[in-house]
Amino acid sequence: NMICSHENKRFVEDRILAVDPEFFKIFDFTVLSGDPGQALRDPNSIVITRKIAEKYFGRTDVQGEQLKLENRHFVNINAVIENLPANTHLDFDMLIPLTLARQKGREIFPDVWHRFDEICTYVLLQKKYPHEILNPKIAALKQSFSPEWDDELYLQPITKIHTSPEIEYNMAPSMDIKLVYIFSAIAAFILLIACINFINLSTARAAHRSKEIGLRKVIGASRGGLIKQLLGESVAFSLLAFLIAALLVKVFMPVLRNLTGHNMTFHLWQHWTAILIFILFALLIGIVAGIYPAFYLSGYQPLQNIKRQNYARGQGGNLRRALVVFQFSISILLIIGTIIVYSQLSYMKNKQPGYNKENLLSIPLNMPPGEGIFSPKFENFRAELLAYPGVLGVTMACCSPEDVGTSAGEASWDGKPDDYKLLVRWNVVFFDYFETLDVPVVAGRSFSRDYPGDINEGDNRNGFILNEAAVKAMGVKDPLNINFELYNNRGPVVGVVKDFHYRSFRSNIEPMAFFINPFFNRVVLVRVEPANVQQSIRHIRETWEKFAAAYPFEYSFVSEEYEKNYAGEERILTFIQYFSALAILIACMGLFGLSAYDTEQRSREIGVRKVTGASIRSIVILLSREFSKWVLAANLIAWPVAWFVCNNWLQNFAYRINIELWVFIVAGFLAFVIAFITVAFQTVKAAMANPVEVLRYE
Repeated sequence: NMICSHENKRFVEDRILAVDPEFFKIFDFTVLSGDPGQALRDPNSIVITRKIAEKYFGRTDVQGEQLKLENRHFVNINAVIENLPANTHLDFDMLIPLTLARQKGREIFPDVWHRFDEICTYVLLQKKYPHEILNPKIAALKQSFSPEWDDELYLQPITKIHTSPEIEYNMAPSMDIKLVYIFSAIAAFILLIACINFINLSTARAAHRSKEIGLRKVIGASRGGLIKQLLGESVAFSLLAFLIAALLVKVFMPVLRNLTGHNMTFHLWQHWTAILIFILFALLIGIVAGIYPAFYLSGYQPLQNIKRQNYARGQGGNLRRALVVFQFSISILLIIGTIIVYSQLSYMKNKQPGYNKENLLSIPLNMPPGEGIFSPKFENFRAELLAYPGVLGVTMACCSPEDVGTSAGEASWDGKPDDYKLLVRWNVVFFDYFETLDVPVVAGRSFSRDYPGDINEGDNRNGFILNEAAVKAMGVKDPLNINFELYNNRGPVVGVVKDFHYRSFRSNIEPMAFFINPFFNRVVLVRVEPANVQQSIRHIRETWEKFAAAYPFEYSFVSEEYEKNYAGEERILTFIQYFSALAILIACMGLFGLSAYDTEQRSREIGVRKVTGASIRSIVILLSREFSKWVLAANLIAWPVAWFVCNNWLQNFAYRINIELWVFIVAGFLAFVIAFITVAFQTVKAAMANPVEVLRYE
């Protein structure tokens, strides 16, 4: 982050990338002006995108103009490039030389081999050169310069970055490809449900088309010709559905962007290859859905079809039942998945992380170390804030507590076995950190201004506070006052704090060491009185402008940032809810059609039963009983599959719910209620029909 300004425009820019001058030899960008290849040779240079040029100057022909960084350093705009596309992991608006970033106090150590989390290295290979060949050489190179670190270095194709969450220190966050597979499978199941509906309803209506098929055969139609006709009808439906679906995707694309959190685009008509693929896919779906009804209907004997309209009654009934069972199995599976995902999400969002996240503000320090409210000025800033009744606590840290993404280093301490290696994460904090977060100290003491040795004054000497996980992993009974070392910082352990979650509940609480080094602090944490939050924020803003007027004031609530950790699960839940509703709707449409057909076929039976004294209630129960059997069978199939799928998904979380029996019972009951409501209209209508109307011609 840097403060960037031009004349009266000033913003905090958080999409600045520090790169080698050779950056443009590796990557290609659309250049609007300037020579990017030479643009970053000057340490006081910058390359900006169209968006930044228009933001500060209102135009793009700004080569040769200047921007001011951090209120005092002028840089020359040597090139302007086009805005980056949405599907790139190089997410930046500005490029500056690495040398300038180091001048600005950014933590970049290009000569230290074990700091792999700071600089991403890109290698341009000859076309079709197998990159795997270089991996052993890279491993050997790393081993010769940094043998004490266990990190594995190897080349990764750029096309794999977005779907490789297991790789650390990539330029941008990645996603789990399993989610794509899961949603694709659900979409395929929904499509399969629709195909099943078409098969079911086509075969159920066989009786109505039996005379047509018979007459066509009598006048000379071959079975092959009938199959082509019936398949043609199915393919025509599929192609029409493709056109409607393409229009719906276009209309609902904004909704899809909102659901996924990605700037997705849909330009189907501009890509003939995509159009051809989708048309072929629509043809395939039409053939798959229509092939069984085509062979089934074309196999009727013409004489029997003409003599008896109800020849098809009962034909293919077992297949239709099996297909309905399959449909409702998928629907029940999705209902169970929805309940499990919702329960796990609620569990994570409502479970206390071990610190009090409510009414806690996180204020980024968008300023160079030593300026603004850093160092001695912070004490005055803190004192003035605490003088206000609505402010309960003030401290600093390197990271906001809901997502401490620091790396882990090998720790050393008094009495550590030579053959034992322990990786411990670090968290740079300040005085009053644990008091502000309401994290209890379970042994020793908290950091205190009364102990000058607690703070690192540039000599790599400071006190340490460990979490319980670190003490347990170290295997020491009394950690207090033993000497501890991490990342060349050395000093005694002065306290132990209770474990708290500094990342999401997907991860276990790992060993962590806390120490004070003001150089690394990047956020101010302020706890406010819940009764007067807005008034307290107003006072904090006024105090900020008094001490750091040159730097914009920004803040966020830690509780809101904490919930953003689970945005991915929120999207999964929303998707499954939509998918479940769509699957159930399609299944119910098929069930409604089948129930209408079934009650029509049994109309004479119902009439006879009413004449002989059967009540409407008994007839409704009779007609609904068969559908109930189907739903019961669907539950028996869906439950074990749902348990397997959901249990595997829950393994992604270190802290998770238990899958309980009530989830399956509720899902089964919901499926039964949905099925009963679907068929109830037809069954009640048939039961209330006048038997005279049905039996008058018998």
